[in-house]
Amino acid sequence: MKRLRYAFFLLAFLSVIQPFAQGDTTIFFSKEGSPVTSRKQAESFQVVRKSGDSLFILTSNFLRNGKWVETEKFEFHRTHDSVYMVCQTLKSGKTDTFYRQAQRTDTGFMISDLRQGILTSRGFSYLVAPLVKEGTWIYYDPETGGLDRDESISNNEIMDTRYWDGESDTFITDVLTVSEFAPEYKGGDEAFHEFLMDQIVYPGEAKEKGEQGRVFVSFIVMENGLLKRIRVIHGPSPSLNAEALRVVSLTDGDWIPARNREEAVRVIYVLPIMFSLQ
Repeated sequence: MKRLRYAFFLLAFLSVIQPFAQGDTTIFFSKEGSPVTSRKQAESFQVVRKSGDSLFILTSNFLRNGKWVETEKFEFHRTHDSVYMVCQTLKSGKTDTFYRQAQRTDTGFMISDLRQGILTSRGFSYLVAPLVKEGTWIYYDPETGGLDRDESISNNEIMDTRYWDGESDTFITDVLTVSEFAPEYKGGDEAFHEFLMDQIVYPGEAKEKGEQGRVFVSFIVMENGLLKRIRVIHGPSPSLNAEALRVVSLTDGDWIPARNREEAVRVIYVLPIMFSLQ
């Protein structure tokens, strides 16, 4: 019945296919990402406002500690019949720009997002903005254009994710984001902290430039404790990012895998590594 109710809602919502939710429209989303009908059911919402013939403004809002907080703002400038220049205002005040191509289909749009000419994602959405995804979405490395992962999506909710492993040229499947017992370094947190203190060499370039901050390293801890797809998802500088990658790579095989009901499982893990000059 849940799927049926959603289908009726979506059909009513998209009775006339338009690239954007029409001017001054609010769309609510559940915690899982599916569109819902009211703010009471929602964990986030997006507002679309029309500002001129070729400009739409989209803002994202999330529920944080019982209050709604605006987290993102996008401007969609139509540059062609099916191409939009998208400008995102960052917390720093700077602007990130990418291009979205939208090829119309009978029920929605095939979306392709490109940054600096590199395809970063592609898949079907009922709208150009906000995205209401369905089916398989494919994501690519924004720096190299190489395959990164794909997601199976139903009603804008991610049902399954497969991660591409360039070393074996295959997808890593059955990877969880949450487990009953998280993976841990052999010897525990204290041993891991000592390992980092012993192994990290603060890059001279970073010292000269006064660079410091947290590097967030993502990796998959396999069921045998080996690490796959070690990569930086956010960091303050290339030299600090590279050092964090080097040190985390040294721990390959030194992890106790995550467990669900005493069974070892694969989990994607994000590790913050702090670099400080003090």
